[in-house]
Amino acid sequence: MRFGPAHLLEKLEIEFNLKNILIISPAFPTATNGLGDYSEILGSKLAEEIDFQIFYAGLGQKESVSVKKYIEVNKKNNLNQIVKEHSINLVFLNYSNYGYQKRGVPFWLWISLASIKKQNIAIITFFHEIYASGNFRESSFWLKPAQVFLFKKIYQLSDNVFCSNEVVLNLIQQQTEDGGVKTKNIGIFSNIPELGEFISWDDRKPYAVVFGTLGRRNSIYKNIPLLNDFIIQNNILKIFDIGDGELNINESSLNIPLIKCGKISLFDISQILAQSQWGFIDYPNKLLGKSGIFAAYCAYGLAILNFVDDTSNTTDDLILGKNLISMSTIPRQVNGKDLSINSFNWYVNRNLNIHAHQIIKTIKRRL
Repeated sequence: MRFGPAHLLEKLEIEFNLKNILIISPAFPTATNGLGDYSEILGSKLAEEIDFQIFYAGLGQKESVSVKKYIEVNKKNNLNQIVKEHSINLVFLNYSNYGYQKRGVPFWLWISLASIKKQNIAIITFFHEIYASGNFRESSFWLKPAQVFLFKKIYQLSDNVFCSNEVVLNLIQQQTEDGGVKTKNIGIFSNIPELGEFISWDDRKPYAVVFGTLGRRNSIYKNIPLLNDFIIQNNILKIFDIGDGELNINESSLNIPLIKCGKISLFDISQILAQSQWGFIDYPNKLLGKSGIFAAYCAYGLAILNFVDDTSNTTDDLILGKNLISMSTIPRQVNGKDLSINSFNWYVNRNLNIHAHQIIKTIKRRL
């Protein structure tokens, strides 16, 4: 039996009938995981805005966990036990199927959610991703039916559903019997704390930022001649590369210094974004609205160049040539100042405050 100030406080809070929310994510900081970053920021915002207790549950991880009131969830249906022990009233699930099982088929999660649903626990699900697609040589092709099955089951258990992108919203609408009627696309906020103000182009330096996973960052350096041409045309003086892992690049082939920052603090990332003019990214045009990195660039008013080899249309009210430019359709004349203003203005209606209050409104309706 546990005793001590923390345990006593929790018991008192339960006795005074405070509502308790459990946020589930595959991993949490200090692990490198976009859903974990999202969950920590959202949880902190919810704790500021509403008088509810916030608990966190994630899969076991080797890295330390920075959030408080964290509980490890496993495949032995201990979610049922967690909900009972901490008097949870509502579960907020961040769903990305591969995050919970390496083949993208977390049947254990569906079984656990079905079990707590029998206790009249409200479930809100944020579908960051729902299933994968691939050719017949890839496992995702053969596993897609099982992944779709699981998505439908978890959707049915959910009282309300959120997503971050029009493409995901369309998939939900197509795959559900009710046409996704309980789903709302609310975008995604920056995974780097927002400045809350716009820094003008002239107050920044001609630096570029490359930020994200190792694979995405390496993709940006694949075509050095094109990269060098853009650097020269736009008078860029240096590149800050942010993220862990070894880059696959011959640095001597670049016209400017490449500053390898590695994995650095949120404060340090914020400082770099705030002083830089350009943000380089490699991400499908139609999915940019669900990228936390893209949202961070916009939140800081960077002019954004997408390096992905993709001629598909953008979604989520993004317009190529206005909010960003793409290497596949790069215009002859680039106006970085206008791109910077337009990326920031696009983000204003999707920022953390607006995002969180849409979720809070739904939580209050359920509790």
